[in-house]
Amino acid sequence: MKKPFLRQLLASVLVGILAGVPVTPVFAQDPGAPAQNPPPVPPPAQASEPAKQGGIPVSLGVAKHDYSIAPSAFPHILNPYRMQTVDPGVLTNSPRLEQLIHDGKMQLSLEDAIALAMENSMDIAVQRYSPWIAEVSLLRSEAGLFSYGTPGSIAVESLANLPLLLYDPFITQVINFSDATIPIANPFTSGTAGTGASINKNTAAPLFSHQAQYNTSYQQSFVTGTTLNASWNNTRSSSTAANFFNPYVQSNLTISLSQQLLAGRGRYVNRRNIMIAENNRKISDLNFSQQAITTITNTITAYWELSYAQQNVKVQEQAVTVSQKLYNDNKKQLEIGTMAPLDVTRAESELATGRQNLIVAQTTELQDQLVLKNHQ
Repeated sequence: MKKPFLRQLLASVLVGILAGVPVTPVFAQDPGAPAQNPPPVPPPAQASEPAKQGGIPVSLGVAKHDYSIAPSAFPHILNPYRMQTVDPGVLTNSPRLEQLIHDGKMQLSLEDAIALAMENSMDIAVQRYSPWIAEVSLLRSEAGLFSYGTPGSIAVESLANLPLLLYDPFITQVINFSDATIPIANPFTSGTAGTGASINKNTAAPLFSHQAQYNTSYQQSFVTGTTLNASWNNTRSSSTAANFFNPYVQSNLTISLSQQLLAGRGRYVNRRNIMIAENNRKISDLNFSQQAITTITNTITAYWELSYAQQNVKVQEQAVTVSQKLYNDNKKQLEIGTMAPLDVTRAESELATGRQNLIVAQTTELQDQLVLKNHQ
């Protein structure tokens, strides 16, 4: 009957943490502190009220970055193409830790212990980056390139010997200007005779030429194995030579469409790397969830182990008190001659055993405190 109860408790805590629903506080206090009644559960705060101290729901922050939506191009047109930075992990303790300390003692509820573990766990801080890396890898695969891969992923790319298609539009534009001055040895063969005056009797005028190119090309592939290429080339040439067309303008438009017929045909085979990236994205989510569950489970276990250790110390203290009283009573009866020395020796042995058990219980309590602190 214990396991179903623990599973239900873990499930309720997870739902409360992820959905932002407070969990009923359970206090683990110092055994030397006076007993206190747990404070009543406050009514749920309105959305406009600020978050109160302690018992603040924790957000795992998985969906903090959405790389599928580019930044707005207003007012800077280059914003969608600039590198996006991710804040580094926080290496300091969360402010919640100081808020829970009153009069030099920490009054820690189960909810606060879980919240501190989620906020200060370095495993959570590191694992939180995996879904974001997987999202970028998925976008890279949808563009036709290979993904980066994430921790725990089985494969990064397909090893099939198939054409690599670029699914994002690839646009190139080339603008080129060139001017040339060519010395002429024979003006009659070069076509410059009569077009300019000679510098002297032995030297002909040089040939001046100018050329301008405006070329634009567009290329895009599709998951069906189809590739579209379109190019528009424009050239304008002029020179001092006696050409029939001067300046000379040439323009051509070329459109080609190619389709893979055997290898590389079909949506399934061309989406192989995208499907791998999608599976890696799911794996990163599951790994992050598993890390969160592991952290919460270990925190709950450490919390209740400490609570048990504190109660065990109180039980052992009471046992030592009872054994001490029994030993004192037996010793007095021995002095007046109404009890045998063996009974006093037996009571003394029980007292020594009780003190030993108390030392062991106090040591276990200190160890459990250290374990719970390590989870915070």
